[in-house]
Amino acid sequence: MSISKVSARRLQRISSALGMKQIEAVSEPPLDAQPVLGTESFTWTSCSESNAAQPTAAIPWMKRNIPAPPKHEWIDCVGQQHMLDCRLPGADVLALKGSCDLALCTSAAVQAFSPHLGLRIVVELKKEVKSGHVDQLAAKLVAANSVSPNFKPIAVMTDLVDAWLIAWIGRETIMIYPCHDRAKAVGILRAFLDKEHLTQDSAHIAQQPEQLTAAESGAEAEVGRLLKRQRLPTGAAAGRGNDVANLEDLLDFADDLDEADMHQIKCYTLQQLLRERYAPVAPAVPPA
Repeated sequence: MSISKVSARRLQRISSALGMKQIEAVSEPPLDAQPVLGTESFTWTSCSESNAAQPTAAIPWMKRNIPAPPKHEWIDCVGQQHMLDCRLPGADVLALKGSCDLALCTSAAVQAFSPHLGLRIVVELKKEVKSGHVDQLAAKLVAANSVSPNFKPIAVMTDLVDAWLIAWIGRETIMIYPCHDRAKAVGILRAFLDKEHLTQDSAHIAQQPEQLTAAESGAEAEVGRLLKRQRLPTGAAAGRGNDVANLEDLLDFADDLDEADMHQIKCYTLQQLLRERYAPVAPAVPPA
């Protein structure tokens, strides 16, 4: 289904399929950072919010205020309408379709004509950020982490003035930090990029010395911190989508599918139900 059509109910089902809680909002900044005083306010064009001119105008603002670190670049995603298309891990027949307005990607992925493989930050622009947009932000975060798991991308929704939502994957949940100060929000994003580096080949995030020390000592990662965010659950950890296995739930995601796709979903679901019902059971081992 289209990411822009994800509602609270559908997001809840997506979260269940992944074995996650839905959303946790936090009031503490996810990273210690100094505000960037004097950060300029963005001036929207007179075009509609959905007009391609808006992301194009926003790219220079991002480059000036949140400069891309080495081996990275900001891209305008207007021509990348399917960049976040994915099938959800743990829920084989559930798919998300769509893109974002802007993205910070690894230069290696951009030069390979596959920017979706190197996502670090996905940005959705809104002239006015409203409560109904939170589910869309969470869906973009899930999709970005599905297509670019090596980098555990974060998602940002903003008017580029003083309304910012920063989202990331925490311990079995989606974390969101609301910020109403662009100097503070820009400071957090700059610090995030300054403290987290790529490996030599740009294929992964380099592990920091303090993270290595914590891993060696068995220390548990602090929940909710931006630099200690988690990967999107997959496979057995995601519960294999048991909570959305019934046909009614699956078809709720199929409002933008054609008749052939609907038929495929029905057949797939019935096959899964038959396999589960008639799966052979190993006989009990008699006591010694």
